[in-house]
Amino acid sequence: MQEEIKKHGKKIFTIAAESNAGITRKMKEILLEIFIIFIAVSISVWFHNYNEKRHQDAEVKEFLIDLKDDLLKDKTTYQRHVGFFNEDSQLYQKILSINKSNIDTMNIKIMFNVRTLSLSCGNYEGFKTSGKIGYIKNKKLKKLLLGYYENEVKSLTFAQDYYMQQSSALFSSIFDKTTNTDEYLCSKKVKWMARANLGIASSVKEELNYDIKLIDQLLKEIAKDTAE
Repeated sequence: MQEEIKKHGKKIFTIAAESNAGITRKMKEILLEIFIIFIAVSISVWFHNYNEKRHQDAEVKEFLIDLKDDLLKDKTTYQRHVGFFNEDSQLYQKILSINKSNIDTMNIKIMFNVRTLSLSCGNYEGFKTSGKIGYIKNKKLKKLLLGYYENEVKSLTFAQDYYMQQSSALFSSIFDKTTNTDEYLCSKKVKWMARANLGIASSVKEELNYDIKLIDQLLKEIAKDTAE
């Protein structure tokens, strides 16, 4: 295509340099050559844009297929952590129900497990860093993606870390008591900490369930954009 454009460009100069041709004829032939160049350039630009669009669409599709696997992993992680928070909530409720008259009959086992929320954000971060998020034409999908990764993931990670700090503080204080443990479990301090942790656990679990629903919406939109 470039060679054709060069050829017609040279022809314009050749026509202009002809000494035995009239000005009217020269203008007609020059305008014709300019028109041919214009058409050639327009076709070239159209093909370039078309190929670029196809390439971008292929990159988006590949990204969304990989992202689907990441989201399914995150969903499984969230569901597992919902179960953890249910177990923790039951423990806090038992602690709150303990008093000096029933502590001998309460079958309570206090354990503390360090849990981290390990999420799959690599594919999203890589696509975002390369400046390709704008390639996604599905506006609803793009909005959901940005909301999930830029807001929900960060908020949930912060909430999870805060909960673990507060939970650790409660159980560490219990484990540090080598004497009068039963009396300490019945104390106002433990009750207050257990009640606070129960509230935090409930909030984080609610956020987990919200994100599970958000992932389902994302998967639905991804399915639309990756359908053959």
